Amino acid sequence: MDPNEIDVDAFAKTLALIDQTPEETKVKPKATGLPEPLADYVGCNLDDIDWRPIGMGVKQKILVNSEKVSARLLYIPAGTAVPEHSHKGREVTLVLKGAFKDEIDYFGPGDIELADGNTHHTPVASDEEDCICLAVTDAPLKFNKLVHKIAQPFLKI
Repeated sequence: MDPNEIDVDAFAKTLALIDQTPEETKVKPKATGLPEPLADYVGCNLDDIDWRPIGMGVKQKILVNSEKVSARLLYIPAGTAVPEHSHKGREVTLVLKGAFKDEIDYFGPGDIELADGNTHHTPVASDEEDCICLAVTDAPLKFNKLVHKIAQPFLKI
């Protein structure tokens, strides 16, 4: 086939079409308090999650835990810090409710933090509201303190 010419403003036209997308077609949270794909997977309301305490008021709900990937919901009380850690692999964290900050940035609802072996941080939930997020990792976290290293296998983090 012969190649077709692309208008020089094709990219700008595409972005303009995206901006015109009606609000009704954009993904909205269900009444569960979770984005629709996650709500379907979790199968219950945010208020009905069977949280498991992991220390300092922080709780988790493990969704997947295999050799290749771990996915969990984390509940971090307002003003609470997650222990300082780095990463043996990659971690993707999606904030669902509330917010947290760390040495890198501030993350609110809908924000995603990408972390890897170069990331050393101490995430702290905002003082205004409890933080609930989805964290997906492809390797265990790397804690700095001995007590956290000892607890890690039992908590599956």
